[in-house]
Amino acid sequence: MLIDLGGIRLNARDEGDGPAVVLLPGWPDTHGLWRHQFPALVGDVIGLLDHLEIERAHLVGHDWGALFAWVTAARFPDRVATLTALSVGHPASVATAGWA
Repeated sequence: MLIDLGGIRLNARDEGDGPAVVLLPGWPDTHGLWRHQFPALVGDVIGLLDHLEIERAHLVGHDWGALFAWVTAARFPDRVATLTALSVGHPASVATAGWA
């Protein structure tokens, strides 16, 4: 489904029952990255949660999606039940690591 969040268009998929899990793909991937996880699991993450009337969700982010998951959890901890970051470290570790 395409969701318009005040000028930001998100391509999302809403499927299943139970606790909400938001899967955030990296760039240049799409939600198709998670297509094999959909059967097992039920620019603005909070806007998406609001649109779908979800109070709290489990966030799973991969690559650039993990960056958005970290930022969302830091800014809106009351909306995030758990955070899983794949293939990327905590933003503070990236900031201090340097190019070497």
